Amino acid sequence: MQYKDIVAKTAQRANIPEKRADVMVKATIQALSEQAPGKQFRDLVEQLPKELKHTPAAAESEVAAQRSFAGFTARIRELSDMDGLGAQAAARAVVTTLAETVSHEQLQDVFAQLPPAFADLLPTAEPRPSADEFLGRVQRAGGLDSMDEAERATEVTLGVLADRITAGQAQDIALHLPAEIRTHLAGATEQAASFGRETFIDRIASLEQTDHITAERHARAVLTAVREALPQREFSDTVAQLPSDITRLAR
Repeated sequence: MQYKDIVAKTAQRANIPEKRADVMVKATIQALSEQAPGKQFRDLVEQLPKELKHTPAAAESEVAAQRSFAGFTARIRELSDMDGLGAQAAARAVVTTLAETVSHEQLQDVFAQLPPAFADLLPTAEPRPSADEFLGRVQRAGGLDSMDEAERATEVTLGVLADRITAGQAQDIALHLPAEIRTHLAGATEQAASFGRETFIDRIASLEQTDHITAERHARAVLTAVREALPQREFSDTVAQLPSDITRLAR
């Protein structure tokens, strides 16, 4: 996609003039370059039009100084002279347009290195549920007494799930979950642990300090809510990493 097309699509999505969209595209790319690990950003820039190729990537040594999502938005506001809500909406429009310009996998690789809240900028085929909507699904699926119980069940079950799947798959799942929920998958590593249903439930029971029956009910509720939040292909990719006795908890 040529640069003028990126600007035009961003303007249309953000409902702003093209002159303003030009500023927002450059401001977002600049802020992202200051936030993203150097190699991932450099690989991304290679796929962009020449007008954006001069944007410098942050050095690997600077990654530890990453801004929060609020700080990232403030930086875009500083670069573009736009108010906070407008800057966030325009940044989302820029990233959505970039997803049509570069490899989606490459874009995900960049955002996978950023704090969980940044994933809200990435487009999904279906709208993400809010945290309350997700926890409400858990509460209904498990017949739980309160949202607090649903929240604790979600935190524990996703933490145990993160041990059982690879970091890459956890990142793919997280993209479709609300920011407050996706943080529970942050413990996933490149090498998934190998254990079956009994250990899966035992770990949940131990962390929740509850009995095996309750832990299984919580696991079923959370995994069902995850299944409902994911596209079918993504859910299939997830269960492919799990033994069938765990995947049956989500059905």
